[in-house]
Amino acid sequence: MNHDEETPPPTRSLSSENGSAWDFDEKTGEPVSRIVIGKEPPKENKKAVDPGDRIAVGEALRADMAAHWETLTCLHLWRVRDVSGILESAGGGHWPRKLRTLDLRGSEIATLPELPDTLEELDVGWCGELPRLPRNAPPKLKRLYLNACPDLDAGTFLEHLTEQGAPVDEIDASGNQKLKNLDRFP
Repeated sequence: MNHDEETPPPTRSLSSENGSAWDFDEKTGEPVSRIVIGKEPPKENKKAVDPGDRIAVGEALRADMAAHWETLTCLHLWRVRDVSGILESAGGGHWPRKLRTLDLRGSEIATLPELPDTLEELDVGWCGELPRLPRNAPPKLKRLYLNACPDLDAGTFLEHLTEQGAPVDEIDASGNQKLKNLDRFP
C-alpha cells in the first residue's frame, strides 16, 4: 500500500423503508456517507410512480439527515414525497457538497436545484412531475437516468454536458417524449 494515498474513511449507511425511523444503521459511530429512504421502484415499471405510493419522511429523520448532510456521498430517496422540503430542512436548500450519487427514482420533486460538481450519477427516473433539469450539469457526471419522465426537458442540461466534456458513459431516457436524439452520447 502506498502511504501517500489518502485512505478513505469507513462508510456508514442509514436506511428507512417507511420514512419514520431508521431500519438499519451500519457501523454506529462512523460518519454517515449513504442514506437510503423508501422502497426501490421495480425495474420493470415503465410509467411514473402513483403519487399515492409515495412515503412521507418524518421530522425526526429530517433532523437526523441534517446532522449527517455534509458527510453524505450517496443519497437515495425512492418514492418519497416532498423532496424539496427535505432538501430545505436537511440541507438549507443545497445538496451535500461531497455527493456522488443522487437517486430520486419515483419521488415527488417539482424543481431540481443546482447539482454539486462532485456528482457522478443522477437518477430522476419515474419523477413525472419534474419539468426540467438544472441549467448546468455536473462536470464529473457518468450516469444519467431520465426514464419514464415523459415531459422532462433536459435539453440545456445535456448541451452543457457535451460542452464541458463530462465523462458520460450511460444515459437512459426511455419513455421521455422530449428527448429524441442522443447521438452525441455513447
